[in-house]
Amino acid sequence: MRGVNEKMVAQIRTPSKLKSIKKRGSNADELCLEEYTVPAEKSVEHFTNVDLARLRDVDSLKLRLETLELKPEGCKPLETLQRKTQPIFTVECQLSPELLHHMPRNEMFNIMQFESDNYTPQTQRTHFGQETQRAINLKPIADELERLNSGGSSDIVAFSHFGRIHFNVWLREPNTCSNELYGLGVFELSELYNGDVSLARCKRIAIQRRGESLAVLYLKFNLLSVQTEPQPRSRARS
Repeated sequence: MRGVNEKMVAQIRTPSKLKSIKKRGSNADELCLEEYTVPAEKSVEHFTNVDLARLRDVDSLKLRLETLELKPEGCKPLETLQRKTQPIFTVECQLSPELLHHMPRNEMFNIMQFESDNYTPQTQRTHFGQETQRAINLKPIADELERLNSGGSSDIVAFSHFGRIHFNVWLREPNTCSNELYGLGVFELSELYNGDVSLARCKRIAIQRRGESLAVLYLKFNLLSVQTEPQPRSRARS
């Protein structure tokens, strides 16, 4: 089992906070989670023309999921599994509509999915070491920031609708098709918008359910553009 990279952990910021609410509908006794993370607050003037140009160039998001680390409360759902079975965790990352304006609606166009059965009870960690990439469109977000700038506003803006990723963590036993919801989390993508967006950012995402903190996801985020994506090497002419 590979441990969480120390350099990665050093870059991690405060995790998102969640609260539990009653789910409306047929399963009234079921609890779901509602984000109450305080959105990142920045001055509109903080986003320069260079920042906006970089956002407009972004055409995809790359996620690398390193590790799911369970907390003591998060180990309790594993007690219902059969003994000596290796639990399988699936992490679905759902992109919010703000990131997908005018994007092709292909199958799972808004979902990034990871799966691993590499759980180690001694460390209470599941190692993934997987990455995937999806096309996104930040031009409307950059246009809105420019509109606020052109209006001469210096007010603090709450970035509550500037793109987010919802994390759904599922658990199942081997040789079964029945997934059980393990927990939920959320990340505000606006945390990546300032500075050089081409740099990889390491983040820690809190996973909770029914008001209990169950686990932590360790991820690396990359906002990519044509300029930052690796280009295929051209063959040397003979």
